[in-house]
Amino acid sequence: MLTFGFFGSVFAASVIGSPHCVGMCGGLVVAVSSRGSWLEVLSYHGFRILGYVALGAAFGFAGEKINDVGLWVGLQAAAPILIGVLLGIQFGAALGGWRFSWAALSGVPARWFRRIGGVRGAACTGFLTAGLPCGWLYSFLLLAVGSGAAGSGAGVMF
Repeated sequence: MLTFGFFGSVFAASVIGSPHCVGMCGGLVVAVSSRGSWLEVLSYHGFRILGYVALGAAFGFAGEKINDVGLWVGLQAAAPILIGVLLGIQFGAALGGWRFSWAALSGVPARWFRRIGGVRGAACTGFLTAGLPCGWLYSFLLLAVGSGAAGSGAGVMF
């Protein structure tokens, strides 16, 4: 069972990482906000949050299954152990200067918004924003896996 302290830590990390998020996704928010009506802006943010929560639930479910397999082979709480290793690799790669270029994917939400337009375009843009390649996002998705349940993973990402 995850505690208030766990979710408090996730919240604190979210606040600390907010400047990163503003820098990386701020352009999408400005594009939707400056071009769209209040309904389009609401649609964008609602579907963005829905996208993050859906990813968190999927990754939390995966963590639950990893834990099930771990128990089957006699390893209790396999998901948090695996996630600790993966976070260590991610941190080591960043310190080593490894960068992964996913630049082609970063323009997908903006193209959807321009192509579809309106409330539907804003909704698609918001939902697709959750899938943009981002190391900060991946760190939180790893926490969702480590939570070991779909509901907890959704809570981490909310």
